Amino acid sequence: MPAPDVQESSAPGARGSLTGWRGALTVWLPAALTAITGLWAVIAPPVPAWWLGPAVVAVVALSGDPVIRLILHLARDAEAQRTARRQAMTSRTPQPPLAGTQLEQREQVPEPLGPPLRGGLIIGVLERLAVVICLALGYPNGVAIVIAVKGLARYGEFTNAHQREQFIIGTLASLLWAAAGAGVIVLAA
Repeated sequence: MPAPDVQESSAPGARGSLTGWRGALTVWLPAALTAITGLWAVIAPPVPAWWLGPAVVAVVALSGDPVIRLILHLARDAEAQRTARRQAMTSRTPQPPLAGTQLEQREQVPEPLGPPLRGGLIIGVLERLAVVICLALGYPNGVAIVIAVKGLARYGEFTNAHQREQFIIGTLASLLWAAAGAGVIVLAA
């Protein structure tokens, strides 16, 4: 029985992040760098700064993609559960009979989610790369510049509240991931 076809563009879950070139770049390459650095630390400590710093920067910048996709997936699931609970509550509550325009308003279809924001892989890698380097070098003002540039560049793409929420959650999770990586570099130095 052949395996189901997984399209990376429509598979935001964990499986879509592990396969193809996206998986090679964002999962397997960071895993290999981490394994090499870990073996180096065990076999011939200490790991020199010329390797450790760039390795951590690369791992953080690249490995953030599956982490951010998982966080967005969890947020989407939480929103779906809240919506289902709200619909269940309103269906159990007795409603007075509706007339004319009230009935038409109630039967309106909710706002569609719209297309997901595209280009997140490249933008995210560059964002995390810039943030981890700025923080590791002691230039926290650079983070504000990264956020401003990203926000201005993406502003015109938002067509609904779901996309704005996706942008905010993804950006904050990406910034936290990069800050954690910068913390590892600072602690190791």
